[in-house]
Amino acid sequence: MALSQQGSSPEAPVARAVIARWPLGLFVLGLLAEFVGMRLLGAADRGLRLGLVYGGLTLVALATGARFLASRREPRATGRLLAGLSLLGLLGALLAYLQNELGPLGGWLLERSTESRERLELSTLVLASILLAASVLSLSLAELALAPMRHAPELEHRRVQAGARSGLLLVLTVAISGLLAFAGGKARAPADFSYFKTSRPSVATLSVARGLSQPVRAIAFFPEISEPREEVLSYLRQLHAQAPKLQVEAHDRVLVPKLARELRVAEDGVLVLARGEMRQVIQIGTEMNAARHVLRTLDSEVQKQLRKLIQPQRIAYLTVGHGELNDSKRLGGTSNRGVTLLKKLLELQNYRVLELGLADGLARDVPADAHVVLVLGPTESFAPAELEALRRFTARGGRSFIALEPELRVNTGAEGLAARNQLDSWLGDLGLSFEGTPIASEREFVEKSFNKSDRVQLLVNRFSSHPSVATLRKNNAWVVLFGTGALRRLNPLDRQLDPVLQTRPDAFQDTNGNYEPNPGEPRRAFELAVAVIRPLAAVGTHAAPAAVPSGSAQPAEAPKDSRSYVIGDTDAFSDIGLRFVPTNRVLLLDALRWLGGEESLAGAETGEEDVRIQHTRASETSWFYALLFGVPGSVLGLWWLLNRRQRRGAR
Repeated sequence: MALSQQGSSPEAPVARAVIARWPLGLFVLGLLAEFVGMRLLGAADRGLRLGLVYGGLTLVALATGARFLASRREPRATGRLLAGLSLLGLLGALLAYLQNELGPLGGWLLERSTESRERLELSTLVLASILLAASVLSLSLAELALAPMRHAPELEHRRVQAGARSGLLLVLTVAISGLLAFAGGKARAPADFSYFKTSRPSVATLSVARGLSQPVRAIAFFPEISEPREEVLSYLRQLHAQAPKLQVEAHDRVLVPKLARELRVAEDGVLVLARGEMRQVIQIGTEMNAARHVLRTLDSEVQKQLRKLIQPQRIAYLTVGHGELNDSKRLGGTSNRGVTLLKKLLELQNYRVLELGLADGLARDVPADAHVVLVLGPTESFAPAELEALRRFTARGGRSFIALEPELRVNTGAEGLAARNQLDSWLGDLGLSFEGTPIASEREFVEKSFNKSDRVQLLVNRFSSHPSVATLRKNNAWVVLFGTGALRRLNPLDRQLDPVLQTRPDAFQDTNGNYEPNPGEPRRAFELAVAVIRPLAAVGTHAAPAAVPSGSAQPAEAPKDSRSYVIGDTDAFSDIGLRFVPTNRVLLLDALRWLGGEESLAGAETGEEDVRIQHTRASETSWFYALLFGVPGSVLGLWWLLNRRQRRGAR
């Protein structure tokens, strides 16, 4: 009868000698003695401590030597495996002794720097721990696999090898995970994935800070022990790293009473931005529960206050009285189509927002302190004198933001027709005309009602290289227009008109309102927003600025050109459009910055405010069926795959 390569019945006594229990017991006893001597006994018991340490090392060495002597006889493979694992343990024990008693490299290490010595000592301790754990666990599992075969006529080496390999892999897995966690903790690239986070400096805020012509002091008044203090200082340090003229200071108000009096700070939890005699205060708080809301929007608040320090407040006028988006008559109690958020965004850019209508003197002239006039989708006609005042404002270099309405929301009666004709006349001065027929798309639209009417709610991401859309273009972002008409350039070769926003070439004009492309409804890339810049001489006759109304800000600097931003949709800038589509906010803010000649400050603010999650019936249905059938189906599919592999292995 053929005998196994690993062992046979005549060799059984030899196998029993190889797999005797006593080497493992001697090995573990030696390691315990070394541990007690090095870690549990103090310097007062030096004799006993050294006796246990040296005795333990001797026992480990004897156990290892016994393994090697036994491995010279059959079965060799198993003997060599056990001897090698025991040798790993001996090396680990020696390294642990050297690290504890002499340092990794003895007296030579004492000549090294403290940082280098600590790094080498830590590395040696980690390596010794890994070697000891791998040796002990692998030997224990190998001995456990050997237990049923102690008196067997044959010895299965593969079972012993599998047990040892399992212990080794387990120790290495834990060691690698621990080392990765340790390295990640030491790396200076923090990433915060927590529910609450403080906002980080945005591109726009960094641009404002880099543009500081004079130093600005950012002084945080917080107690030494305060969670909000660390969050605020972390934000300010990131800002200072990119803008050195923003000087960061942190003080306990109680310890610097003179400075607190100078800055008129009477409580803790305050961030003061000071430039000369000017100062702006941001109230944050000293308790995290109260400060969280402010910290989430810290970037936008800092940008707002910095703007107030470095530039005078400007005036933005919103026309009223003609059925505009901001007109109380038009709102009819519907808050979603208001302009509350738009006004907040204007205030963030250091604008003071006022209304301008017939009762506010628009029939005479646009006030000379006006920096920008916003006309948000009028559905009723202006008085002739009002329209003439707006045209004179443009002629003398005014800035205009004009949002229009497509036919699906415009008054189609005589009043609506008169309003459309008036706007066409004003737009004609700018070299534009407005095609109010709604634009629709079969491919890129927002599903809201889940029928064909959604096709006029366009998703658009085709931007030009104009500064007013540079941020959106750089990030390949999408904006949403909730029903828009198209703009047409009267002279397509006019280089002073830049179509900043376009549809895809397969969009169509829905002339009959059925949301379907029909014969005669043109398909092309429609221009939805146009930025217009004109030298003053090309706009029209110059008019003298109107007198500044009492109580108004000072007139703006004399402009060198006229700028207008015209877009074919208004609801994109309503409360619902700005609240649920963050990219629409970027579209509005960058357009305002371009109008104000602040193209270099373009960029989106960062914030960590909670975003409302909207669920629709269709999405809830999809999740229901996905959970009902998807999870059991996945389990059954995995069972079938594993069962199939087992059958193939059996063949």
